Amino acid sequence: MKKVNLFVALIISTVALGGVAFSSSSLPGLNPDTSLPGLGPGTSPQAPLDTTVSTHLPPIAHVEPAASTHGAAPAVEHGGAAVEHGAIKAVKVSLADRETIKILETNWLKEAGVRQTAVKEEGFSGVFWVVIGIFVVFIVGGAGLVFSGVFNKYGLNLKLYSSHGSLAVLAIFLGVISFVYITRLMDMSELEAGFLDLDMMASETMVYQNNFLLHGIENKEYGDRQVEHIKKLIEKFRADASKLRENKFIDSEMVGGLSQMETDIGQYGKDLKEVVSAYHDVEEMKEKMAELSEKAEEALKEMGAHHRGLLARAEAQGNAGETTYQNLVVEHLAEAEVEILKVSLAEVEFLLDKSPKLVETMQSHMGIALAFLGKLEGELKESGEKKTLGEVEREIEEYTQELMSVIKDEAEIMRDTSEMTGLIHDVEAAGSELSHKAKTMLASTGKEAEIMGIFLGILALVLGTSFAILVTRSISKPITTIVENLSEGSAQVAAASGQISESSQSLAEGATEQASALEETSSSLEEISSMVKQNADNSGNANTLMIETKEMVETGVHSMKSMVIAMDSIKDSSGEISKIIKVIEEIAFQTNLLALNAAVEAARAGEHGKGFAVVAEEVRNLAQRSANASKDTASLIENAVKKSEEGGQIVKKASDALEGISESARKVGDLVGEISAASNEQAQGVNQVSEAVNQMDQVTQMNASNAEETAAASEELNAQADSMDGVVTDLSSLVNGMAQGGAPGKRQSSAPKALPMP
Repeated sequence: MKKVNLFVALIISTVALGGVAFSSSSLPGLNPDTSLPGLGPGTSPQAPLDTTVSTHLPPIAHVEPAASTHGAAPAVEHGGAAVEHGAIKAVKVSLADRETIKILETNWLKEAGVRQTAVKEEGFSGVFWVVIGIFVVFIVGGAGLVFSGVFNKYGLNLKLYSSHGSLAVLAIFLGVISFVYITRLMDMSELEAGFLDLDMMASETMVYQNNFLLHGIENKEYGDRQVEHIKKLIEKFRADASKLRENKFIDSEMVGGLSQMETDIGQYGKDLKEVVSAYHDVEEMKEKMAELSEKAEEALKEMGAHHRGLLARAEAQGNAGETTYQNLVVEHLAEAEVEILKVSLAEVEFLLDKSPKLVETMQSHMGIALAFLGKLEGELKESGEKKTLGEVEREIEEYTQELMSVIKDEAEIMRDTSEMTGLIHDVEAAGSELSHKAKTMLASTGKEAEIMGIFLGILALVLGTSFAILVTRSISKPITTIVENLSEGSAQVAAASGQISESSQSLAEGATEQASALEETSSSLEEISSMVKQNADNSGNANTLMIETKEMVETGVHSMKSMVIAMDSIKDSSGEISKIIKVIEEIAFQTNLLALNAAVEAARAGEHGKGFAVVAEEVRNLAQRSANASKDTASLIENAVKKSEEGGQIVKKASDALEGISESARKVGDLVGEISAASNEQAQGVNQVSEAVNQMDQVTQMNASNAEETAAASEELNAQADSMDGVVTDLSSLVNGMAQGGAPGKRQSSAPKALPMP
């Protein structure tokens, strides 16, 4: 919109300037060769201007108008340029220094090249060779045990444990290796994904940057949102980069690349801050420049309108000199206004494409405008207009300074923006490169894991088969030898069974002799039996008396115990009476205290003796406790009296029981005499029986000893034979198979042969 307005203003000013030129050429008696006041002979008001511009000189200096008189050609010095005899030369103006022009001339829009780094294929890792070394040591150690004969010296349990243990260790080792490689693959995958995320964040940052540059300048709120998105991405970038550093598979080259990416993104953040600040400053300066330009244009328009009015009046009055003068002033004002508009138009175009040629254009038009303003300083007569013209020049000078700052800031913004773009491209390239390297590492590790899995599978199969063959051979050969030895042992057991048979016959002969001795002792046993019967009867009577005596004695004992208990109860009752008396004394003491407290409370309370009621209640409670204690005391005393009476009765019963015991003891004495006589007769018979029993005892002991030895030997041999037969069967099945050895655990046993009776 501003650009359209500038074009419209430029067209209007050009038309006005053309009208002024037309009116001056149509004045009466005026031709192009006529000399006008302030102009040399033969000079036309529309003489071409020298637009020589120096683009590398210092900024314009302060304008000091020279003294002039009406009708004389004034000389105006302005930044080294002068206007002499009506020939106008543009003031030399520099809006940008060499460095700024160099920045503007640089092609910052050239795309950054993408780095193509060849990532070499990595070999096997150290883990692979460590695993290979462990297996080599394992195989060499196992072969050494086998070929040195140490393994054959192991017992059966140790062989089985070592073989199965080796396979278990191998399985565990395979699991550990698989876990290690899976962990490595996961970590490397995270590393690749992390670098890829950094690359994507850089691309996303570029999108937000472009959004800011395209729309964020016009819409500050939208631009601030884009900048905030970029800041969040930078923070996330740094956090993710820090997390990637903790990955244990990141190498020094990756760390270096990551550090460079962090440095670039940090520099990008600084440049972004400067660019955003510069954009805001440029916007503020553009607003100020628009305001200054508008003020200068309005002042020049007002002055032009004023002098066009004076020109019309001079034309109406037919004043040729005044008409020529006013026509010249109007022309110079219009030219100055047009040049200022052209500067504004070039400014708008410069803000769009940042071309250094537009800087030259602005310098040219600004120099021409200042030249016309310098010319007007000598042409204006009124002090008010000169003051207004001075304000316009100050505004133009301030506008020029702001324009210089805008050009410099725009150049720096263009440079910084290009640097930011280059940094983002570098970050993207580095992220892509590191991601590609991590991907290559991941593929190499996956290939290594695949090779390791195939190798370990084949090795496990070979080792398992070798262990099975080795252990089977080392066990089957000794067992075959053992089976043969056991067969020989079975023959020896059969021979031992024959010897046991002979011992059984000797035992039968001894049993015959023992039978005859038993017949001789049978008669003696009959005589002894009658005497034993008599003694048994006497013993029964004596036993009955003794039982009665025992019952009486027990009755006396119980009576005595009851008496003791009664006496203890009396003692306990006396103790309780003592305690109750103490309680009564304590209650009496507390009752006195409460009574005293009640008196004190009553004295203090006066008519409001609420405390007295409480104390009186406590006194009543204590009185009740005293009454209860007295009742308990009376009850205990009565109980003690009763217990004493019972004790007397018990003592009497004990006395009666003791008398019964005395009578029974007398009868027992008589019976003991009879038993003594019978015992004498029995002693003789016992002597005869004793001799026969001695003979029988010797034979019986001999038979018993032989029988026990024979039975033990028979059972032991039977058990050993049965066990040996089962062991041989099991071993045969284990070594030769179920078909040849029979079912394991099924043992054949033969029943022992019966001994022949005599």
